[in-house]
Amino acid sequence: MANSVLLTLSTRAGSNSWMCQGVDAVGYMELWNESLKTNFGTNATTTAPPAFSDSTINLYKSGKLKSTDWMKAITAVGSETQHNLSMSGAATR
Repeated sequence: MANSVLLTLSTRAGSNSWMCQGVDAVGYMELWNESLKTNFGTNATTTAPPAFSDSTINLYKSGKLKSTDWMKAITAVGSETQHNLSMSGAATR
């Protein structure tokens, strides 16, 4: 899969970043919903409601909603054009 999610962990000593390849919109929503089931501070399971409903996830799975490949979008080759115009001389009144 071409989609990516950048995970950044911040600590008092600094931050670490990892590029996780292959996480699209469906994978992200499923992982986020799964993360809400566990309180990582106490490692206990919780009953928090899911952030994304099954119907929303199914819209992406069926292709009715499209996921954006952000890495492709921000690293796409672009073009730049520069124009300069200068005039000199004076006109009599």
